[in-house]
Amino acid sequence: MKRYLTMTVALIAAAAFIAGCKPSAKNEVQYWENNRKDFAEAVAKYPAFKDVLNKKMAEAQKIWDESEKISGDDAKAAKMKAANEKLNELLNQFTQIKFKSQGIEDAVAKLNAKKLTTPEDITRTKAVNAARASLKEVADMLAGARPAGDEDTKKITGDAISKLIGAQGDIDRAIKSFEPAKAAPAKKK
Repeated sequence: MKRYLTMTVALIAAAAFIAGCKPSAKNEVQYWENNRKDFAEAVAKYPAFKDVLNKKMAEAQKIWDESEKISGDDAKAAKMKAANEKLNELLNQFTQIKFKSQGIEDAVAKLNAKKLTTPEDITRTKAVNAARASLKEVADMLAGARPAGDEDTKKITGDAISKLIGAQGDIDRAIKSFEPAKAAPAKKK
């Protein structure tokens, strides 16, 4: 009897977990609204990608419009999720660029806030200038891009993301270099 009860509880928990993983229309509507805001921001900030992004939005909008004709909640939510995924095929790249760039800006601000000696200040200035140069290089790369389609866009934005990851690592190492060294723990005899 105890074994049966344990199995029943486990099955109910598994069913609840699976049900929780299904998309819900309410969540998908929120994702759609957030994606539309991110889309508008990406088109405004990166006009070189406007045509490619507008094409992706049109594809996603078509799927979204189809979802509004569906009456069943599960099927409707699944179709809405497909629309969000379609839009995110490219939009996710631009969102990553946005947040990675902001991460570098935040790290530069953190590094600039440190009180340092004159020799350390020279090192800080080099690190800050290198980070800003990377941000400018990425901005120039994206502004001068002429993507022919999705694959070009993914390559260009992927290169930009890689550049930003490298710059973040460099600025993080600079910040860490100014932190006091931690004493090694004493060895037990």
